[in-house]
Amino acid sequence: MQIPRYVTGAIVFAFVWAIIVYINEGITDLRVLAIGVAAFIFAGSCLSWLLTKIFEWYRKRR
Repeated sequence: MQIPRYVTGAIVFAFVWAIIVYINEGITDLRVLAIGVAAFIFAGSCLSWLLTKIFEWYRKRR
C-alpha cells in the first residue's frame, strides 16, 4: 500500500510542529501534544486531499 504524498506531508508538518512546540515549552503534557499531532495529521490530510480534487477538477474542466 502506498501512502499518498499529501498524507506524508501532513505527517511531516505535524511532527515538525510538535517538535517546535515541545522545545519552546508551549505544551508539556505529551497526551495533549499527541492529540494536536493527530489533529494536524487528520486536518492536513483532509485539506490536501480536497485541494488535490479541486485542482484535478479544474484541470479536467479546461
